[in-house]
Amino acid sequence: MGKPEVEREADIRKQHEEFLRENYDGHNRHSGVTTMQDLGNRRCRRLWNYRMRETVIDWNCRKRFN
Repeated sequence: MGKPEVEREADIRKQHEEFLRENYDGHNRHSGVTTMQDLGNRRCRRLWNYRMRETVIDWNCRKRFN
């Protein structure tokens, strides 16, 4: 039934990396985080919600961005 767990994990991780590359390299239109490095350095960051295929903003730090 489908792929083994390990392969599925790898696929998700790969998707996540591609998502981050598309969304966080260079100037970020979405506000707040601008680069991969910033993303790693901030406690506050958008979280990738795999199931919904969309970014979920950490509510605790929304204030900082708006």
